[in-house]
Amino acid sequence: MNKFRMTALAAAVVPAILMSHSVSANEADQPDPADLTRPKTFVWAQAGYSKDKIKGEKSYDTGVGKITGGLSGNFTEKAQYMGLLEQGFDRKGAANTRGRLFTTFDTGNSVMSRVGLSVDYIRHAKTKDTTAAVGVIGKFDANEWLAFYPNLAAVEAKVGATKEKSKGYQFNLFTSVYLNDKGMYSMIMPQYTDLKDVTVKKLEVSLGAPLTADAKTWWDVKVGYTKNEGKKRLATFESDGAELLFGVSHYF
Repeated sequence: MNKFRMTALAAAVVPAILMSHSVSANEADQPDPADLTRPKTFVWAQAGYSKDKIKGEKSYDTGVGKITGGLSGNFTEKAQYMGLLEQGFDRKGAANTRGRLFTTFDTGNSVMSRVGLSVDYIRHAKTKDTTAAVGVIGKFDANEWLAFYPNLAAVEAKVGATKEKSKGYQFNLFTSVYLNDKGMYSMIMPQYTDLKDVTVKKLEVSLGAPLTADAKTWWDVKVGYTKNEGKKRLATFESDGAELLFGVSHYF
């Protein structure tokens, strides 16, 4: 059951990418740290702490860390792409390896200004469990300081010794808030995942700002809470967990 939980938790589709600094939220030609539909080439290192509790068992602490790299480019002036590779770590070494590819498009619409498509694949180093997802995301601008990014994805997890399939969907509602005109932002990220054997409810809140005068290096901090509830063959399974991550990213 723990193996299933680890894979289900990883089934996020659209990456919460920290972009490099923009002097103003209105400067469309500048990268935007809170815009999930505007990719930029970057490297990003995170480290922190997590605590998990499985019902009927003792809680346990796990050291967490991630190294992520992303390479972006343009198909046209209105269409961009990004490929990403992420390696996670726990106290025993390598954990999840994740590959992602997505594209974004300007719509020319004032209500939904951008849309994106993504493919996401995750493989756990020890259990060999995998998760694959295909999703869509849109950008809705409330005003120059607030934007919403609804995201819907189809998810398939293969877990356990027999790699039994568990299919379902995931919904995210990313909310980006610009806190000042120097690039500081906050993101609120509720998530709901419904697979055949488990449901996952998750909430993350992050804060980020530039570290250097040229605004190419950023700091970020993220706190998150996750609750997992089993269904059908995992009806007795229940767990929750919390994490705190600190990160530094550099953009090119």
